[in-house]
Amino acid sequence: MLIRPGFYTLLLSLGITVGILLQPGGIERFTWLYDHWVPLVSASLAMATFQAFWVYLYSFRSGELLALGGNSGVFIYDVSLHLYSYSGRC
Repeated sequence: MLIRPGFYTLLLSLGITVGILLQPGGIERFTWLYDHWVPLVSASLAMATFQAFWVYLYSFRSGELLALGGNSGVFIYDVSLHLYSYSGRC
């Protein structure tokens, strides 16, 4: 039976969560995520945007072509396609 890597990630996440909750002051440690939610999301969005632009610009520098589906010749469409693919929805 093949167990997918996502299952191992679930087990790891649950183990870390239970480990934190069982320590003294455990539930209060999760308030850090609530207090810093906006900066974490902003940093994730900025990093994804930077990576999309980097990959798009690097594809022209190295002389390699983009995939046929991502090489329309329209800058805005190509960049938005890369942003969409980095968001994990593709």
